[in-house]
Amino acid sequence: MGQQVRDGIAKARPNAAVDVSIDRPWRRHAALFPLADGIVRAPAEVELALRRHADTGEAFIFALNYSGHTVTLHLQRKAVDLLSGNSFEGDVELEPYGVLVLMVTACKE
Repeated sequence: MGQQVRDGIAKARPNAAVDVSIDRPWRRHAALFPLADGIVRAPAEVELALRRHADTGEAFIFALNYSGHTVTLHLQRKAVDLLSGNSFEGDVELEPYGVLVLMVTACKE
């Protein structure tokens, strides 16, 4: 194995391949929220967290790719990545171990 695991934390050994199959207790829960409130769909290796601003209704979505390969998210509404300033809608690729912090404005219904 290319890493040592102690207390749930992996430490890679120099010049060794890293095995990312660490057991994380939160991964045991229902595919890690594969749908964040009808806004984004993601594969199980992506953690999604959704927060809403109580006054404005804006949604903030945090997407963390825990895998060593590129994954595809599907945004069902237009969103802005607060880290890069890029706007996205539809299919979005998230790089290995990548992070997106998305802001979605409130729908006017």
